[in-house]
Amino acid sequence: MQILHINYKLEESGGTETYIRDLIPALQKQNINTFLLSMKLINSVLIIESSKNKFNWSGKIKNFKESNIYKFVDQNTVFHVHNLKEPKIMELLFKLGPVIRHLHTTSIFCPGNDKFWSKNEELCKINFGYKCVLNAYIKKCCNRHPKRLLKAFVNTHYEVNKAKNKYSSLIVNSSFLYDEAIKAGYKKEKIKLISYFTNLTPNYNSTNKTPPQITFIGRLSNRKGVNYLIDAFALIVKKIPAAILNVVGRGHSEKEFFLQADKYSFKNSVRFIGWGNKNLINDYILKSTVVAFPSIYPETFGIVGIEAMIRGRPVVAFDVGGVKDWLKNNESGLLVKVKDTEGFANSIIKILEDKALAKKMGKRAREIAKLEFSEKIHLKKLVESYKNALS
Repeated sequence: MQILHINYKLEESGGTETYIRDLIPALQKQNINTFLLSMKLINSVLIIESSKNKFNWSGKIKNFKESNIYKFVDQNTVFHVHNLKEPKIMELLFKLGPVIRHLHTTSIFCPGNDKFWSKNEELCKINFGYKCVLNAYIKKCCNRHPKRLLKAFVNTHYEVNKAKNKYSSLIVNSSFLYDEAIKAGYKKEKIKLISYFTNLTPNYNSTNKTPPQITFIGRLSNRKGVNYLIDAFALIVKKIPAAILNVVGRGHSEKEFFLQADKYSFKNSVRFIGWGNKNLINDYILKSTVVAFPSIYPETFGIVGIEAMIRGRPVVAFDVGGVKDWLKNNESGLLVKVKDTEGFANSIIKILEDKALAKKMGKRAREIAKLEFSEKIHLKKLVESYKNALS
């Protein structure tokens, strides 16, 4: 068995790439031949890049037989496709062998990728159709440049009407995404719910930090709720003046958040760290008493949540998307009604002020992460899907 992971990007830039980064060595430990490829179609030229340059190639799709990938593929090859929306590439893969589609977002049945109306910050509840073109302008849920909108619509139309019947299986990472796939017309028997996993870490230590620290990790955007978190922190420091907020990440809205923090005159209480590697993220989680997850759009999972939990940290999050699959309210943290800034602040204050509660929730969070989101459980389900695809 050999698995070719196909993604738009090679570089680590979000939850999908973090998952792939951890998955490949885990599969290799199972003696499964595994490679990561980036495939793009730019000006009718197919560009293939691989993590070890073994399969790098560019050329017209009609000349694909000249590539090393074509020569490498055999009857034991499975294509595990992640974030990629390009009908011509998908048709090429379908001809080469069994294809498993892994949904990390709602992108294959939503032209805007996230089933979220940015204008009024609400979940989109309609199925894909021609209304999506109109909503791109009215609800601001998709790129409104005519050519890009047309491409997004065409790609989604292909996925929903043609590709969905060609996949060996559709892997989803949460019950929320499972339900969305059913609504979009995917057959139940093809959908496999396989949650993300997190690596067991021995760095479990006390949540009783002085001064108390809150950590956010993610892209700095309005959808990630960073503005709500900063407003909530303004309420937190009134009650706990020594509290510190660590913001780990970068994003297109970061300057907006810098200005927002400046208006509150937090001084050194809010620390914008920038992007960090795996070790830096680990350090900041361990520095914290609680991890904040303030996304206001329907996150399909939220891998940073289980990374916090395995390190014994409770999480406070808005109740969106697939978050409740891993955050057990009043056990591993606290769920808050979306966009309830005061409720979010009070939930964090509750954990920061009650050391016994923070310790109890942190311990339970680690137990749940070990029990439900282990590498062993994930690989067992995933390898079974690979075997079924080959059979």
